[in-house]
Amino acid sequence: MSGDNGGRIASWRSVFSASGKRDAPKDGGALIVLTASASEISDYGGYNPFGKPVPSPFMAFTSAFPSTIVPRRMLRERWFKPDEHPDHTAKYVPLGLRKVEAILLEEYGEDQVKVVHPESLHHWVGPSTKVLGINSMNPLGLAYVDTTYSSLIGLGGESINSAEFKHTVFHPTVLEHGPTVLVGGGGSWQIERADAYQELGVTSILMGECENVILPTFRKAIAGEDLPRVIKGGRPALEEIPRVRHRSTYGLVEIMRGCGRMCKFCSPTLRKRIDFPTEYVLEEVRRNVAEGCDIAMAVTEDVFLYKHLPDFVPNRKAIVDLFRRIADVSGVKYIQISHASLAPAIHDERMIEELTEILLPRTLWRKEFFKNYREDFVSV
Repeated sequence: MSGDNGGRIASWRSVFSASGKRDAPKDGGALIVLTASASEISDYGGYNPFGKPVPSPFMAFTSAFPSTIVPRRMLRERWFKPDEHPDHTAKYVPLGLRKVEAILLEEYGEDQVKVVHPESLHHWVGPSTKVLGINSMNPLGLAYVDTTYSSLIGLGGESINSAEFKHTVFHPTVLEHGPTVLVGGGGSWQIERADAYQELGVTSILMGECENVILPTFRKAIAGEDLPRVIKGGRPALEEIPRVRHRSTYGLVEIMRGCGRMCKFCSPTLRKRIDFPTEYVLEEVRRNVAEGCDIAMAVTEDVFLYKHLPDFVPNRKAIVDLFRRIADVSGVKYIQISHASLAPAIHDERMIEELTEILLPRTLWRKEFFKNYREDFVSV
C-alpha cells in the first residue's frame, strides 16, 4: 500500500458509519464488485418531511445541495442506510448498474459478481477482487442541478453527491486491496474534465452507451492489462441491451432510448433511437416486482415519443397500451413517468385523458402521502 493511500485511509476511516471489527470477505472477496454512491442508490423513501414515507425521485435532488448546509449524518440516518439482503448484496441499485451486472453475469456468474451498497464494500471487496465498477451520474458535483443550487443559495462547498462519491472510492477496504476502479454512468465525464483520475484512484472511465464494451473492458482489467483512461461505447443494437436480472432503484425500466428530434444543443439526440418492445419492458417490470418493488418508473427522454408516428406525432395507441399493460402487472401499485414534453399533450388531448385514467389511481403524488396536497395528481 502506498503512503498516499495510507493517509487516505486514516483521514476517511473516521467518517464511515460502520464501526468496530470488520469480518474478512468470504473466500477473499468477489472477483467483480459493483456499486454506486449512497446518494445515487437510495430511493429516498425512509423519511418524508411532508407526510408518510414513500420512495421519491424528487427528494433525490436534496443531494445536489452543498454538504455544508445539509448534515450528511442526518441523510445517513434517514435516507442512506443500506437496504440489503442477508448476504450484504444490495436489494436495489441504479438501472445502469443492473444492466452492467446482467452483462457480466453471463460470463462470470452470481458467485463472482456482487452488487453492493458502499457501506457494505468490506463484505465483498478483498484480495481476490480484481475490479470495482462504480456507476455515477454526478461524481464531482459538476452537474447542472448541483451548480444551480449552489448559486441560488449563495453558498459554495462540495455537494453531497460529490462527498458521497468520495466516500465510496476512499472506502478503507478499497484502498487496502487496490482493485482496478472503473467508473461509468452519465457523470463519468466529470473525472476526465477535472483530470481527477489519480486523486480519486480511478483507472478508467466508460462514457456513452457501453453495453458493447463492458465485457472486453472487464476481461482486460481482470487480466491486469493496461486500459486507456477513456473508454467510449458505441451504439448498441437492441439485442445487445440485456434485460435486468435484479431490482433497480424506483423500479426503473427503459421504454425508449435516444430521441430523434436532432436538436443541436442536446446530447440525447446523439444516441441511437430505440423503442423497447412492450414485452421487453414488461419482463423487466415483473423482475422488479418479484424482488419486492411495487413501483414501475418508465425511463425515457420523452414518453410521447415512444413508437411515434411520422413527424413526431404521438402514437396514442402504443403509449396507452404500454401503460395499461404495465398497470396490469400483478404487484404494481404505482407508476411514474420520467420525462415528457408539452406539445404532444396539446396535440392529442384524448391521449392525456386515457393516460390519466391509468396513471392517476397509481400515482405516488397523493394526499395520503403528502399532507399539504389538496388532491392527487400525476407528475413527470
